[in-house]
Amino acid sequence: MSIDDRLSERMNWEGPTKESAEAFLAEWQRTVVDREYVPASGDSSKAAAARLGQFLDDADRRLPDGPIAVVTHGGVTIDLLHDLMGDERLDSAVPGLLGRGMPPGGLTILAGSHGTWRILGIGERRWE
Repeated sequence: MSIDDRLSERMNWEGPTKESAEAFLAEWQRTVVDREYVPASGDSSKAAAARLGQFLDDADRRLPDGPIAVVTHGGVTIDLLHDLMGDERLDSAVPGLLGRGMPPGGLTILAGSHGTWRILGIGERRWE
């Protein structure tokens, strides 16, 4: 097991600005609406999606006979799903996900390789 910074959330409440909860949530909401927006304590949704996509492609090259299990934050997972599906298709597949976020412990399952990822499940809680 290893830890890779590309799996981190795009915003960090404990970041250098140590902003209030209200300010943090306002920044978060802006990143949902404007995926190019760079918040004070993080990177844009587009940049976060690119980081996670690069990680998955690199992991797939290193372990081509997979499967690969990756544990990351829900926000960066949603960022990648934005890129893979587009907002309208993502919101249609899982209504409200963009507003409420990934459920705690939710599994998102991808298949494929090297940038040809297919989505098999989004935020599933199979043990319930």
